[in-house]
Amino acid sequence: MSRALFILVLVLGTGLVGCGDDSPAGLEVSCEMADQLGEELAPGLVFDGGGSRFRSGEPITFSFSVMNCTDSQMVISYPNAQRYEFTVEASSDQPLEVWRWSSGRRFAEGLADETFEPGETKTYTETWDQRADAGQLVPPGTYLLTSDDLHCEVPDAPSDCASGVAVVFELK
Repeated sequence: MSRALFILVLVLGTGLVGCGDDSPAGLEVSCEMADQLGEELAPGLVFDGGGSRFRSGEPITFSFSVMNCTDSQMVISYPNAQRYEFTVEASSDQPLEVWRWSSGRRFAEGLADETFEPGETKTYTETWDQRADAGQLVPPGTYLLTSDDLHCEVPDAPSDCASGVAVVFELK
């Protein structure tokens, strides 16, 4: 199944987070932009504390948000109790997934619904310790953080379902 994904490639500044970095800290899709793309939900992904450059080895906290851009209540179905996913890929000619938030986690099985009131935003915040799923600290470099709202994974979801956001960041 193909899914639409909003992607922002950040122009990396010269500072590190906490050291005067004023570069963009993520992507928040407006309802106007989502509407132009024929979507009713607007996703967002931001790094807490701002910036897109981080010191190697320090935890990175980020938040994924989903906003109901309609004037009506929406009931969204999910394939299980998991609502979102975060992944980090090493940026190279052949991207390599190094971390997946759900790796090693269990979620209750069975379709589950989530209600979004008109204009309501749900936000999911997690912290990555810069370790790969195998446990080793990842090296400095450029990475891609992707967040997905998993409502597109339910049976009979539209093939063009927009489900996530991706941003580029750097470890120094």
